[in-house]
Amino acid sequence: MINYHNLKKSARYATRGMVSVWREEQNFRIEICGGLVAIFLGLVLQFSFIELSIIVLLVGSILAAECVNTALERIVDILKPRVSEYVQVVKDILAAMMAILVSVSVLIALFLYVPKIVTVFAIVIQAIFR
Repeated sequence: MINYHNLKKSARYATRGMVSVWREEQNFRIEICGGLVAIFLGLVLQFSFIELSIIVLLVGSILAAECVNTALERIVDILKPRVSEYVQVVKDILAAMMAILVSVSVLIALFLYVPKIVTVFAIVIQAIFR
C-alpha cells in the first residue's frame, strides 16, 4: 500500500533540494534555461514524439547529474574542508563528468536540430526566390 505521508515528505525533500541547487548553482540555472529553450525549439520545429523524448531525456539527465555533482562537491568539502590536491582532483573529475554529458547532449541535439533547421531555411529561401 502507498504511504501518502512518506510520499509527501519525499516530494518536500526533493523540492527543497531542487530549490537549493537552483539558488546555489549558476550552471543549474543555465542548464534549466537551455533545456527549456531546447524543448521549445523542438516543439516549434515539430519534432516527433521520439525526438522530443530524446531532448527531454537529455535535459533531465544533465539536471540530475548537476544535482549529483553538487551533492558530491558538498560532501567533499565537508570531509576535507581545506583546499587539498585530493579535493581538487575529485572536483575536476566531477567537472569532467558534466563536460562529457553536456558535450554528448549537444552533439545529439545537433543531430536532431540541424536537419530540421536546414529544411526550414530551404523552405524560406524557396519562398523568397519564387
